Amino acid sequence: MLSRNLLEHVTAVAILAAVTQGCVARPQLAGNAPSEERIAAAQTKVQHETLSKDYEKLAAEARGKAAEHTAMGNRYKHPHAGAPIGKGLMHADAMEKHCKSLVALYTNIADEYDQMAKKHRATAASAE
Repeated sequence: MLSRNLLEHVTAVAILAAVTQGCVARPQLAGNAPSEERIAAAQTKVQHETLSKDYEKLAAEARGKAAEHTAMGNRYKHPHAGAPIGKGLMHADAMEKHCKSLVALYTNIADEYDQMAKKHRATAASAE
C-alpha cells in the first residue's frame, strides 16, 4: 500500500500534468491542415489551388470558432450570469476573459491560414 505522503505526491503530479496539458494544447479544428507531403509535392497550378482552398476552409472554420466564443463571452457579460459561484474560471468575469483569449487565438489562426491560402493562390497563378 502506498504511504499517504507518496499518494498525495502522485495525486499532485497527476493534477499538475492534467492542468498543464490543457494549457499547452492548441485549439483543434475539425478540418485537417494539408499534410507535409502534400505541401512538399505541390508543383502544379491545380495542386496549389487545392491547397489554397484547404487553407481557406480552415480559416473560415477558425473564424466560426471565434464567433462562437465572442457570443459565449457576451453571455457572460449578461447581468443574469450571476454572482461568482467559485474561484478561478467559475467566475463570470474570468470566463469572459477566457472567451476573449480564445477569440484572439482563433482570429490569429484564421489570419495565418488566410496568409497561407494567399501564398498558394499566388504560386498557382505563376505555375504552368
